[in-house]
Amino acid sequence: MPRKMMIAAVSTIAAIGFHIYLTLHYYSLNFGGGAGQSVCNISAVFDCDAVSASQYSEFLGIPMALWGGMTNLILLLLIAISGWRLADNASRASRITLYLASLVVLASVAMGTVSLTLISYFCLFCIATYILSVVTFETLRQSQDGPVCSNLMSDTKALFTTDKKYLLLLVAIPAGAFLIHTSALSQYGIDRLAQRVSNNLADWKNTKTVQLAGTPMLVKGPAASEAKMVISEFADFRCGFCKAVASPIHLFLKSHPDVRMEFYTFPLDGECNDAITGKTGLSCRLAKAVQCSEKQQRGWDMHDYIFKNQMNINQFNAVPQIDRDLAAYASTIGLNWDDVVTCMEAPDTLEAIKQQAKLGHDIGISGTPAVYINGRKMQNAIRIYKQLLEQAYADSQ
Repeated sequence: MPRKMMIAAVSTIAAIGFHIYLTLHYYSLNFGGGAGQSVCNISAVFDCDAVSASQYSEFLGIPMALWGGMTNLILLLLIAISGWRLADNASRASRITLYLASLVVLASVAMGTVSLTLISYFCLFCIATYILSVVTFETLRQSQDGPVCSNLMSDTKALFTTDKKYLLLLVAIPAGAFLIHTSALSQYGIDRLAQRVSNNLADWKNTKTVQLAGTPMLVKGPAASEAKMVISEFADFRCGFCKAVASPIHLFLKSHPDVRMEFYTFPLDGECNDAITGKTGLSCRLAKAVQCSEKQQRGWDMHDYIFKNQMNINQFNAVPQIDRDLAAYASTIGLNWDDVVTCMEAPDTLEAIKQQAKLGHDIGISGTPAVYINGRKMQNAIRIYKQLLEQAYADSQ
């Protein structure tokens, strides 16, 4: 195999490896097959979990990582066919390989644009696959020994006539993605929901109970002594996974007025969290806004607004932009924004947030969200959270 083709093969193999990890983590995160955060979560911005939990993480119900893995697998087969000249028409095989590589690059550009403009989170492993796609494309382009674009129409026609084997390989991409996804759903899906809930509930019961002696930012429901169950959550307002978890918890609370909800902030921002090194001030500002809105009994309103509009808010890169957006919302609910600003600048507000973050750090929290039920941590599993809460509630009776 020529050197450039070998480079293309190696970069494609590396991309397949990243896609396999991202696919497995997608199912673990979304269907509860496992616990723990992605190894490529390094900040509130570079958060693979947030990307995987977003609405853009799948296409036709199948994770984008799986689409990418299957496409790169077929691309690798085409590289092998053209690199080792296993085809009758080696030039056409090489061009078809380049066509597919160009589609992978276009998909990478599209997904990168979505992360940049719509999600505002970035997945380092995804970025790695984007870079690898460019490397693969460029090495394949340089390995061409003749014109490419001028043969596009004839090559396309050949897919349906003399070279149908390449069409079958291309069809194998959606077919393989569908079969693998179906298999994964049979492992993590609805048919095994009860078992997954039971397993996660058993893990929760065996988890060590921690003492949450701090003062939460927000409280909903009865007093702790009267509550049938206490849910304690530590979250960062710029964390996409925190937004995803908020929905099932909210639905559960609506139907269980005897459950107490305690919300603590754990900003992934060193300005108000001594456990974090990087400082932006953005997560801290949002936390302060909620803390101070609660002084006017509108803390939960601000909490809900920020999570609902998180995608837009996360595009802001400066505190004044955040303030303008929140001030506009405050005016719609009768919140005195001047008093909120005065409160946000007060030293005791910063100290209160630091104390909540310290409490989280002291009990072992390193990322968000972290949800505790009656003092025992519940592992993250977005799509079965409400079922887990229901079972935990029944167990608490």
